[in-house]
Amino acid sequence: MEEEAYILYDCGGIPTHEMKETNVGFLNGPDQIIPSNDIITWAADGAVKLRLENSGPASGVPISVPGRMKKIAMESPDLPALKKSDPKTGQEIVWSWSNYYQDVRTVAKAFIDFGLKKFDSVCMLGFELS
Repeated sequence: MEEEAYILYDCGGIPTHEMKETNVGFLNGPDQIIPSNDIITWAADGAVKLRLENSGPASGVPISVPGRMKKIAMESPDLPALKKSDPKTGQEIVWSWSNYYQDVRTVAKAFIDFGLKKFDSVCMLGFELS
């Protein structure tokens, strides 16, 4: 059976965060804070020390890009997230935050189905056609 423990970490004046640690590592998703004293890393599975402040822009609770996107999609599901104009008809196409979030999750699941593993990366290049 997998052994687990809950550990509290203090991040320089920021409220402590509870994480579940198992014998295979930390499993709380992208918004967990993993303890580290390194300020840089080149390792795909590496952790860095968050340099948080007691006040100002660097004093907020850290959140990942996926975590922030989910939060916005939950708080404002019907507000526009992306807009583009169809080059042939000129008609505006709008994605709500809810639609955008679901599309991102669909693409993420497709990458997993294609064999993408934890810490693998994907480079996407694109351009805007006017």
